Amino acid sequence: MIPMLIEQAINIKMKSDMHPAIISDYELAYALGLACRKLKLQPSTDLKHMREEVIKGFENYNAKSLEDKNLSHMISVYEVENNAPESDKIEELIKMGYDV
Repeated sequence: MIPMLIEQAINIKMKSDMHPAIISDYELAYALGLACRKLKLQPSTDLKHMREEVIKGFENYNAKSLEDKNLSHMISVYEVENNAPESDKIEELIKMGYDV
């Protein structure tokens, strides 16, 4: 249930013109999975490293849609906070985002 809510939250935030923000490492995990698929990067379970790779990937990506711009922005401004104690949920969320 929680992964579905996080998926919905990120998808809503990607469509928002209200400067949306990621609020947890769980949301970051799903967003990074989406970004890795879009940027053709291999996901990992190390959120900090994966976030750095995605930010580098977006530097060379021409984000045209609001969704892409919001995804890039949300990932770039959110710092990993280690506020997601369930590593199996992190892995599940990354996979959900990547496999969409």
